[in-house]
Amino acid sequence: MGTEVLTVEEVAKLLHLHTMTVYRLAKEGKLPGFKVGGRWRFQRGVLEQWMVDRAQVSRMEAEDRRLNIKTRATVNSKAKILLVDDEPDIVQMVGTRLRAAGYQVAVAYDGQQALDEVNRQRPDMIILDVMLPKLDGYKACRLLKFDERYKQIPILIFTERANTEDVKLATECGANAHLDKPFELDILLGMLEKLISTSGKVEPS
Repeated sequence: MGTEVLTVEEVAKLLHLHTMTVYRLAKEGKLPGFKVGGRWRFQRGVLEQWMVDRAQVSRMEAEDRRLNIKTRATVNSKAKILLVDDEPDIVQMVGTRLRAAGYQVAVAYDGQQALDEVNRQRPDMIILDVMLPKLDGYKACRLLKFDERYKQIPILIFTERANTEDVKLATECGANAHLDKPFELDILLGMLEKLISTSGKVEPS
């Protein structure tokens, strides 16, 4: 076995999985990998040894096929989502899947840029991370919800910190929904559809 290092995209192609599934499995410790500069990398030799358990790989492939987002493309073709996260891997992978589902996607990498993009893009929906440079997600959400021009835009906050205090803060700042990382992409897409269609409060199922 060699020592070649593979990217998330190369591993996804090798395993016939979507990139978001590879990222989630790595975050959950179910796929052997390591981070370099905030990006996941995988050693080919270690990965090939892990792949010996074909039953596990088959189960993941079946799980990934459940995502099946193609039917959403027509419904969502005109909705614009602003995706705000300071992790390039997440922006790339989530953005790619949102576009595949028919959404238009704009991106921002910090809280202040998010406010600027809302003013420029006028999105139909905002996905907002909590831990952001310059201005955190809670403060950005609060500023938007107190602005008459933007308060009707649904905001979904996601974070890696799964605790009741975060849920309380998300509610207090006016967020319409919250979802903890790592997340199932089909759950995220379902929540987005409900938020855009109803602009109401939606909880992860």
